[in-house]
Amino acid sequence: MAELGQIGWTGLFDSIERGRTGGAIDWATYARAYDFLPKVFREYRENMRIVDDALTKRVTQDSPRICDLGAGTGVYVEHLANLHKNWKFTHVDSNEGMSRIARAKYRVLDPNQVSVIDDSAQFVLFPEHSFDAIICVNALYAMPPQGRVIQKMYDWLKPGGVLVCIDFGRMQRPLDWLSEFMRLVIAREIDFSTTLETLGVASNLLRQAVKGSGGQSTGQYWMHELQDFVAAFGAKGFEIEESFVCYRGYCDGVIARRPSA
Repeated sequence: MAELGQIGWTGLFDSIERGRTGGAIDWATYARAYDFLPKVFREYRENMRIVDDALTKRVTQDSPRICDLGAGTGVYVEHLANLHKNWKFTHVDSNEGMSRIARAKYRVLDPNQVSVIDDSAQFVLFPEHSFDAIICVNALYAMPPQGRVIQKMYDWLKPGGVLVCIDFGRMQRPLDWLSEFMRLVIAREIDFSTTLETLGVASNLLRQAVKGSGGQSTGQYWMHELQDFVAAFGAKGFEIEESFVCYRGYCDGVIARRPSA
């Protein structure tokens, strides 16, 4: 583990500043560092716990079908598939770099347990009543028009089906994450073999966070408060069971159902 004196903080800040020139998150580049998040930040692991608890308590079918929209590198599908061997998953993501990493993870799973669809939520088509549950974590904000995507989620769920959606709503503050990263380095909670790997991953994540905040400030990405987020789902017919703020206050979440009748 590197000592703080060995870490080139000036270079890291420079790389963050260069990220401000980007107009949108570079998902393919982000994919190479995305799996760093659950390994380091407890807030990401808490989101995983929220999703797992919500589905475990509510999904009662013997072999339910679960869809992850904006599934990224497959963090949630891999986690849930290892916990629930009888569940079937559909991974939907339009970014080839993200899905390539996910496919590599899924090779150790039962080949019948996960299917991968390279498409975006805005354009992918499924028959009505296709899924027992849908999850969408920190992806909806980048799927305009969001109302259309929420309507598709409703249509794809079976009556009584469960939705778990967590989404960035507030302006991201990259220096907040940098200070948390520094705290973890000081506490020696980040256990990587080389300084270069630690810095490379951290600077990548922070650059994408800066781009994300830039997209929020220009209106490219959806921003919302909790009441607006909840109302967007209620307007499409969902019955809201829980709503909450999470992820260091950046994200809003809902657990909802399509009515049974």
